Amino acid sequence: KNKTIIIKPFIMTTNSFKKNRIFAALYFWSAITSAVFFYSCQKQTEVIVPAQKNASSYSAEVLDKWMTMQLRLMRNASGIPNQSFSRHFAYSGIVALESLKPGLTGTNKKWSEKWNGLTGLPVAHPSTKFFYPANVNAALAAINRSMFPNASTADKAAVDSLEAVLNTEFSLTQEASLLNASAEYGKAVAAAVFTWAEKDGYTNASNPYTVQMGPGLWKPTPPAYVSPSTPYWGNNRTIITGSLKN
Repeated sequence: KNKTIIIKPFIMTTNSFKKNRIFAALYFWSAITSAVFFYSCQKQTEVIVPAQKNASSYSAEVLDKWMTMQLRLMRNASGIPNQSFSRHFAYSGIVALESLKPGLTGTNKKWSEKWNGLTGLPVAHPSTKFFYPANVNAALAAINRSMFPNASTADKAAVDSLEAVLNTEFSLTQEASLLNASAEYGKAVAAAVFTWAEKDGYTNASNPYTVQMGPGLWKPTPPAYVSPSTPYWGNNRTIITGSLKN
């Protein structure tokens, strides 16, 4: 029997920082599974697949490199509560998936119907050709720039460099017009998803909170007696429509 796995944001305290860094990495893999399952596990050293092939015909190499880059950005990030990284993971996975939508077939194309309130995604004309690794490259470069605006100069340069290196590799076998169309589509997907992400309620997650008194209710614990971390995180909009229903 098929089951839908629902990923919800979670609450952690500063005492669980190291432990949840590991959980966060695992969460990343879960969040992008929807974008990975149609990729081939077979890596290629050069792009040799015709542009009109389905997305499943391409190597996962580009996605792998951006996953590694995002983990670097997270590791070096400051001022972002650990649980907030769940947003970076999930929205990046959605961006990767949606950037490949014109090259998906069957039920894989229906994921767009599940996103809770996501609008403004680009619609590709049936005759438009794409080179899908370039779609993913542009989309993930754009969403990471948007979601890590305070990244260090070195990390921002690394993002630019990875995007440029991959584009140079693509240009060895693909026409410029094809790569431009792919990049524009990927950037449009990233812009729509980021606009949607900014309205999920995360900016209110750390609003002032009055500790409630009574049996079974949370309270600060020794030795630090720290305040709760993002106490209103559970009020964030869900990513998948109807995911809180039993």
